[in-house]
Amino acid sequence: MTLAALLAAVAQAGIGVWFLAAAIGKAMDLHAAREAAEKYTVLGRVVSGLGFPILVLAEAAIGAGLVVGVGSQQVAAIAAAMLTMYAVVMAVDLARGLRHECGCGSRSLPISWRLVARNLAAVGILVASALWPQPLDLSGRLVVGLALMSCWILSLELRSARSVVWAEPGDG
Repeated sequence: MTLAALLAAVAQAGIGVWFLAAAIGKAMDLHAAREAAEKYTVLGRVVSGLGFPILVLAEAAIGAGLVVGVGSQQVAAIAAAMLTMYAVVMAVDLARGLRHECGCGSRSLPISWRLVARNLAAVGILVASALWPQPLDLSGRLVVGLALMSCWILSLELRSARSVVWAEPGDG
């Protein structure tokens, strides 16, 4: 195993955890997430009805595939296509002067050029990692994926603790 192969696996697994977190966040409040998705002028109608749960399942499957590394090059290409689609859909609404929630997961943010850039940066990382010829084996991918999921859970706990520590008097 080379350092580059490890970095490619970490990059894919990290973005996989991001996909899983988004899918879980949407699944936890499917109604609100669907409403946010329907506000997009491009593809908004497509994701209404049965299309939205399929989209959430696709995000979860892509996330799991990136973490585990099954068909990593193909899954990375599909993830890159999905993130490109999300970036284009946000960019169209931003260009039209629309501002609404992104519907990105449990933490809804207003659409912005920063989110477009974030998605495109992730696309670049996915493409670069998919082009790397020496992927890790399944056990290596699982270790990387579990380590990144642990870091994500820890970051959620730290963010929660920070909000309690830094709360203003009267914030509840």
